[in-house]
Amino acid sequence: MVETSEKLLNGKNVLVTRPQEQSFELASKLIAEGANIYLLPTIKITLPEDYSEIDAALEDLSKYDWIVFTSTNAVRYFVERLEYLRLFKNILGGTKIASVGPATALMLEKYGIEVHFVAAEHTAEVLAESLPDVSGKNVLIPTTDINKGKLRQILSGRNAQVCEIAFYNTRKNEIADDYILQTFTAGIDIITFTSSSSVEALIELLRPLQLNINKHLIACIGPHTADTARGHGLTVDIIAKPFTIDGLIASMLEYFSNHTNKRNTPEFRNENTV
Repeated sequence: MVETSEKLLNGKNVLVTRPQEQSFELASKLIAEGANIYLLPTIKITLPEDYSEIDAALEDLSKYDWIVFTSTNAVRYFVERLEYLRLFKNILGGTKIASVGPATALMLEKYGIEVHFVAAEHTAEVLAESLPDVSGKNVLIPTTDINKGKLRQILSGRNAQVCEIAFYNTRKNEIADDYILQTFTAGIDIITFTSSSSVEALIELLRPLQLNINKHLIACIGPHTADTARGHGLTVDIIAKPFTIDGLIASMLEYFSNHTNKRNTPEFRNENTV
C-alpha cells in the first residue's frame, strides 16, 4: 500500500462489481482507505444441475497427477462437493496441487490442502506454461462453465491428459434499470472489475441504458480482465500489480498518488476524447 498521511481514496465513489457474496473483502479494504462503496453485483454464481461428471472425478482423484486451480471459486465449490460426498480425505493423497496465485493458494491452505506450485505471474497462461512435469500426466481443472479453455489448450499442447470440469456456473445478474441508474447518478469515480465476466455482464446491463462508463476511471485486477474491457471500447486506467485484491487497491492508491491534477481525471479524459 502507498503510505500517506491523507487517504488517497478519501471521498472517492468506487463501484464494486463482484458477486454480492464475494464483495466484502474488496469493499471493506476500500472503505479502510476512505472510499465510498457502491455495490453492483453484475454476476452471480449458480450450481450445476447435473453432478455426475463432477462426482465421477472426485470419487477417483488418485488417477490425477495434478489438480489445477485458477480461482478461489474453483477451490470453494471443489471442496464443498468433496465434503458433501464425504471424500475430503481423498485430496490428501499423492496428487499435486497447483494454484494460479497467492489468494487461491491461501484458500487451499485454509482447507488444509498443501499447494505444490504457484504461478510466478498470476495468469492461467503462465500457470499452464510453467507447471512442471506434465507430459503424459493426468491433470484435473475444476472451473466455471464459461471458461474459455486456454489452460486446457496449453497443457494439452505440452502432452498432458487434461480433464476440465465445470464445478459452478457464472451468470449475469439481473438488476433493475432504476437501481443501476440511481447508482451511476450518485457520481461514480472508479469502476472496479475483478474478472472478465464482470466486465461483460456490466456492459450488457448498461447497453439499453446508454450509459457511457468511459466517463469513469476503470480499474482491473489483471491483464485478461483489462483486455476484455478494452475489447468493449473501455479505457483501462489501472491494472493491479500483483493481480490480487490487495494489488488492485495498491495500484489504485499509486494512481491517485501520481495523478493529482485535472489533466488526469476521467472528466478531462472524456471531455477531450475525439
